[in-house]
Amino acid sequence: MNKFVIIGIVLFVIVAIILGLFAYSYIQLGVNLNDVEFQSIDWEPISWETLLKLGLNTLSGNWFNAAFDLIQGVNLNLVFGLSNNGLLPVYIPDLYYDVLINNISIGSGVSKINTIINPGK
Repeated sequence: MNKFVIIGIVLFVIVAIILGLFAYSYIQLGVNLNDVEFQSIDWEPISWETLLKLGLNTLSGNWFNAAFDLIQGVNLNLVFGLSNNGLLPVYIPDLYYDVLINNISIGSGVSKINTIINPGK
């Protein structure tokens, strides 16, 4: 065989092994939800419609709906942990996620991480 063909095959095998190790490291990434912290409550703006619904729910004894009519949303801080159980460091530019509770979507988001996660961390 030609010397250049053998060098080409060896280089191709080395590149294929390195790419395989990078792919293996990305497959071995783990994401854990470490903590959920309450941040704040978004209150419904006061309007005649809100006051009418509040009054009707209060008069009918429906206290929970009266309270929920005042709340527009609840803000939570989600603290994620990333781990790399692979063999090579991996670069994570952004993290896109969907938050599900009992398979019901309650939101999605994106975090700009822009970091390198070393193996074993």
